[in-house]
Amino acid sequence: MNAYQRQVVAMKTMKRLTVVNSLAVVILLVMIGPIWADEPLQRVAGVVDRFIDEQTVVVVHVDMRHFEPRQLLQHFDLPGLDQRLIRRQTEDFRQVQRQLRDAGCDHLFLMMHLGEMNLGWSGLGVVREGGNASRVATELVKIPWFGKTQGRAQTRVVGRVICVGHLLSVQRLQRLANAQRPEFVTAMKAAGPGQVHVAMLLSNDHRRALAAMLPNLPAELGGGSGADVARGLQWATMALQLDPDLQLSATIKSGDPGSAKSVLRLLDVIKQQLAANEVIRLRVPRIEDVVTLFEFAVEQDEINLQLDSDEMARLKQLMGPLAIQLAAHSQASNHLRQLVIAMHNYFDVHQRFPARAILDGNGKPLLSWRVELLPFLGHQRLYDLIRKDEPWDSEYNRKFIRQMPEVFGYGTEAAGESKTAYQVFANAESPFGGEQGISIRDIKDGTSKTIAIAQVPAGREVVWTRPQDITMVDARADQDLFADKKIPLVVGFCDGTVGVLPTTLTHAQLRGLMTINGQEIVDW
Repeated sequence: MNAYQRQVVAMKTMKRLTVVNSLAVVILLVMIGPIWADEPLQRVAGVVDRFIDEQTVVVVHVDMRHFEPRQLLQHFDLPGLDQRLIRRQTEDFRQVQRQLRDAGCDHLFLMMHLGEMNLGWSGLGVVREGGNASRVATELVKIPWFGKTQGRAQTRVVGRVICVGHLLSVQRLQRLANAQRPEFVTAMKAAGPGQVHVAMLLSNDHRRALAAMLPNLPAELGGGSGADVARGLQWATMALQLDPDLQLSATIKSGDPGSAKSVLRLLDVIKQQLAANEVIRLRVPRIEDVVTLFEFAVEQDEINLQLDSDEMARLKQLMGPLAIQLAAHSQASNHLRQLVIAMHNYFDVHQRFPARAILDGNGKPLLSWRVELLPFLGHQRLYDLIRKDEPWDSEYNRKFIRQMPEVFGYGTEAAGESKTAYQVFANAESPFGGEQGISIRDIKDGTSKTIAIAQVPAGREVVWTRPQDITMVDARADQDLFADKKIPLVVGFCDGTVGVLPTTLTHAQLRGLMTINGQEIVDW
């Protein structure tokens, strides 16, 4: 497969992204978010441009001297988020940031590479004159963004730049010798003031692949030439300013004024489509007001956007519901992944998954499977303190209800009540339907197609030690599982993966995903 064919495959993959997922990426890029001080923007960009190759599509820059995570909290103090978790993560980053600055790292770059999407973000730490490159490398690996790997991220020192990420990523970065994307420096030079900059880059191959895939835009996107739109997408930058007020500026560079107008027409059509989309309206009730804020203007071969502090405050208010859902889904996914991994660690020790409940001699459920998992979640002491021969609400065991581990919570309110939304299916044909735990071999439908744990909707939460879970009866009795079409079910599968089930999933399809040997074919 040649480079051009690879671009076509990559573009087809990107095409499958839903509009909501695309919005989520933009929101997350904004919310992770430089005043360029001692070194001019283009000069720092010129130091790292040798590491930006044809497959690098997103580059995020954070000025470590002027980026203040606490300002981010002040601007994005959305209700419903787990503020305790956010504050802890913020303080963890501030400590690493302080160490990096002391060691001489003033600029941090995050990069997403099309050929390494499965490896996660790679990064570049730029060390100032007289800085300690070894200390910078030691601190960079503490940042959890870099490299989807079982162990620590890897680092390589190349001049005054520290490459960090997955081993394959840093090896590729180390091999790059000459600047390959001069437009990167141009894009960074054109970016406005702020504490964070994001550059989105398209290569000639990307544009050729886009033009080949869409020689003519579909009618729902306004029609016209796909080649004009491809020529109109040279690069884009976004700058986020946090201090003193929250402001956003963005620029899209086109090949010529005509292609810039083609991109502007496409943006206007996309805005109309977003405002009319019923699925999006469920998540953002006032989406038409959101798109109105995005007033793009053409100036020669550039398309510009400016959102001042008042407009950003309005955007925050309107996007609040979606941001809360995204944060909640992210937290639920992390917790579910931890729980399923703990189940597999339990299996490695006991050669079976945990049973749905700890039973007494007569088969009466006393305590939940969640208690049985405690040693595999780092809570051995709590596990030892709980009496396994007494029910969850005995006079002795009742005092441990308020000690619910964070992994079972999904928000400040649920944690305060010591109730959990993470439950297994208790039906006889499910992985946890019997009195004894099952083996992986018993899951005939396949571990990747069988649900282990689900995050149930509000109203179905239970005390975390109580042996109570989901028992599906019929579509009428279980309609509350699907009642809120704004919030899809987040589930952890028996193979350790996490998925978000669509709100269009039927009761029969969900029941098929819950069984271990139903031989159902569920396409979702």
